[in-house]
Amino acid sequence: VIAGAGVTGLSAALHLAEAGVQKILIVTGSSIPTSLTAPGMLSGGQRDNFTRVAAAHQSDFAKTIWLFGDRAFDLTANWARNHGVPFSNCRRLRLIATPEELAEATIAVREMNAARLTSQILSDKKLAASPWARALGPRILAVQDDGERGGWIDTHTMQRKLRLAAEANPAVQFIDGTVENISGY
Repeated sequence: VIAGAGVTGLSAALHLAEAGVQKILIVTGSSIPTSLTAPGMLSGGQRDNFTRVAAAHQSDFAKTIWLFGDRAFDLTANWARNHGVPFSNCRRLRLIATPEELAEATIAVREMNAARLTSQILSDKKLAASPWARALGPRILAVQDDGERGGWIDTHTMQRKLRLAAEANPAVQFIDGTVENISGY
């Protein structure tokens, strides 16, 4: 049983069917899937900075979880391209506005590079030469650039294509209701 027919629920249903699960029930409810209200921004890696994950769980775990996020990003981007879903790749940037953030980002970049993950600090001349320098203004001291690990995806097209694929799959059944009222299925 999957609660919700948004991008996550539909994707989970299709993955389960691909893995051989014979009966998958998606409870759609009456609300609009959250993914249809999302801005469609994607990112590899993790939301938090590498140093914070490494401090809490050690560098090897931080690298593993970072690579997991990168793989999820790559798989989503490839799926979009292969299914005609508009997708734009861009850089993943962290804007740095304080000396404390710059110190942390410098350590994060050093640790990421030691883990063979792509990242660099753009400051001073490198930042001034960047294509977005004029838009940043004087408040931004530096930028942590993690490379082509950001993107935008058309969530409406993605939702529609996933829904069509799920509806065409004989293992997937939809029910309009709530999880509490599915006992008869």
